[in-house]
Amino acid sequence: MRKAFPATISLLAIFLCFWVQQWMQDSFRAGPHLALNHPFFPYTPMIIYLGYRYGIRISLLAIATSLILLMGLTPELIENWLVAGSLFVITCTLGLLIIERLKDANKKERQYHQAQTSFMSMLAHEIRSPLATLETAAYSLSLMAASESSADRMRNLSRGIEDISNIVDKLLEVDAIESLRIKALSTCFLIKPLLTDVVDSAASPERINLSCAIDKTINNDPVLTRRILSNLVDNALKYGSPEAQVNLAAMPERFRGKMGVRFRCINQIGASGSPDPSQLFTKYYRSPEASCASGAGVGLWLCKQFTEVMAGEIHCEVMDQTISFSLWIPDSLA
Repeated sequence: MRKAFPATISLLAIFLCFWVQQWMQDSFRAGPHLALNHPFFPYTPMIIYLGYRYGIRISLLAIATSLILLMGLTPELIENWLVAGSLFVITCTLGLLIIERLKDANKKERQYHQAQTSFMSMLAHEIRSPLATLETAAYSLSLMAASESSADRMRNLSRGIEDISNIVDKLLEVDAIESLRIKALSTCFLIKPLLTDVVDSAASPERINLSCAIDKTINNDPVLTRRILSNLVDNALKYGSPEAQVNLAAMPERFRGKMGVRFRCINQIGASGSPDPSQLFTKYYRSPEASCASGAGVGLWLCKQFTEVMAGEIHCEVMDQTISFSLWIPDSLA
């Protein structure tokens, strides 16, 4: 039954084109003229669609059915049906060949992306295992360090391992975003505890000034919100002036007709200089002066993608000596 379904649909579609052609001839003054000059017009796009939808065999069946139906018309309607029929077959064949090429290219692209995804997952797993071993060894060595300089070297080693782990995690998130595997899950959560957790988890929490005027809950995705804010804070600490404070604030705000929360992360521009605001949220973009710090250039791009998944808005403002990131998320994902 399933094998006969495409052929049945194809025949019904061609008979529908035939009926439409006959109806146009009887109902419109220009109908006979159109049928005489363009007898194969309603059939050609239908056959190309059927070929795209069901394959070459079904489209060949549709071509044969169309020719049989049109040969039964009066000679006055198609005076040179052999010439017109040849052009019709050539047009349909070219259209079907193009469709097949596009389908093959699309299939190869999907296979390539699937192979890339599998490779990224395998690579992340293979890298994480030795990284965990190195991190454990570095921690053990730091406990046994006989001098302060040795302990500092062990801490630097641990920090480098953590940077590599963070880069791997971000690359996996890039793959998840591009594969449409990340969705926002609406959950009721408190803003202030989430911000406190973001600050406490930062590399230098003593450099962060937190200001939160919200004691109520909000309905959105707390995991993605935390990922965005942690990324913004980490960037501010990494690329901002090391002597200056980072200001992190949250306040209620109505935007686009919806009530939500506006977060702001502001820091002074550091030695890496001012980035290009038009390129900040572009994947793999890094300021030329920022090459001294570790990174993959995907953090802010991920922030942008997470924000869009949460139906929010994020932008950046670069002023004389400061850079400000503004994130708004709605109080509901609906």
